[in-house]
Amino acid sequence: MVFVVKAQGQIAAVSAKTWIFLVLSGVATGASWLCYFKALQLGDVNRVVPIDKSSTILTIILAFIFFKEEINVLRLVCVVLIAIGTLDNQGTIYSKGALTANQITGNTVTKDKVDLNGTSYKTWAEATAALAGSEEPVNIITLLDDETATSTPPKPCIITGDGKTLTYAGDLELQAALTFKSIKLNMSTIYANGHDLTFDESVDCRPSTYTNNGNPLTGIRNIWGGTKDNNTIDKTNIVIKSGQFGWIYGGGNAGNITGTTKVTISGGTVNNSVFGGSHAAGSTVGNTELNITGGTLNYIYGGGWNGDVTGTATTNISGDNTVVSGFIIGNTEGTGTAGNTDVTLDTSADNPIQEVHGAGINYNNTVHGKVSGNVNLTVLDGRITGSLIGCSSAVEGKININVKGGEVKRISGIDYSLSADSPTPTYSGI
Repeated sequence: MVFVVKAQGQIAAVSAKTWIFLVLSGVATGASWLCYFKALQLGDVNRVVPIDKSSTILTIILAFIFFKEEINVLRLVCVVLIAIGTLDNQGTIYSKGALTANQITGNTVTKDKVDLNGTSYKTWAEATAALAGSEEPVNIITLLDDETATSTPPKPCIITGDGKTLTYAGDLELQAALTFKSIKLNMSTIYANGHDLTFDESVDCRPSTYTNNGNPLTGIRNIWGGTKDNNTIDKTNIVIKSGQFGWIYGGGNAGNITGTTKVTISGGTVNNSVFGGSHAAGSTVGNTELNITGGTLNYIYGGGWNGDVTGTATTNISGDNTVVSGFIIGNTEGTGTAGNTDVTLDTSADNPIQEVHGAGINYNNTVHGKVSGNVNLTVLDGRITGSLIGCSSAVEGKININVKGGEVKRISGIDYSLSADSPTPTYSGI
């Protein structure tokens, strides 16, 4: 501009102090415009622009305070009108420096806590209500702050939170497939009701606590793939990549599952037990599939507890980083029965396993985990420091033990204390 007015000859006369303030003014102006355009990008233009223009009010006030400029009636009216323009129709004042997720109403700051597909909401209930009308192929709920859930997502979604905590006071009963990722969970029980349930990477369940035999433990106490009550569903699918848990059931607390229950574990910690089947006596599952490739676990049961598996209970345990501190049992040590059991072990000698049973277990001369069909027990690799037992419960079909690799301290086709009749086992690879 100085060249336009032919004043370039006066540039050399500008003092160093003036140059400093000119540069600082330019930086401040540039930063102000950048913030302004970012605000337009994130916020409502009808609110951003009036807020930006309210800087005029600040200029007039500062001029009055520092430069003793006169404020006449006309200027005062203009200041009031500009101030009114920064109010929305509810009388809410918005601060230019505030995040778009914050609204300042009087002296109270209300922060949006939940984001659904890029739109923020004040509460979990508002976000899940909006989810019901969503047409997005993938719905993502993001916690902006710690929040307490009062409703269940009505459509499949991913719930994430960058480490924020989601609290659910009662039993969480799913209405649709659900994935947790990068979030902290504070809850006691989840019933998947046959919907896919996934605990993806970076899930921390340690805000949750429970007791077992008087001992305090951290994690979600119960995960059920099935239902709480006597309902019938087709199948279940649970995937565990991280998190801390007490008991995990591929089946439900009660009810019947006509198809297959699937539990896939590649990480996380299970303090107590994993079951392929269901809990209550009289409940049935078609088939079970436990696929464990990692994580830290205690007892593993291919069947249910007192629930029956009418088909095959399949248990596959592999992975160099899989740690099992308890027993592996093809069916159960409860009263549940199974049609067939199939157990395959392919782990690392660095993480030894105490004991493996192809069927159920026998204690106090009582048979637990009867198998009406065949028992197949295969060891590909790993180290068993105790016994590999083909049968510790009544088996009506064949018992096949195949050891292809690994280290096994003792191999017993039939538990010596078994009082029930069972067939003579067949061995291979030994």
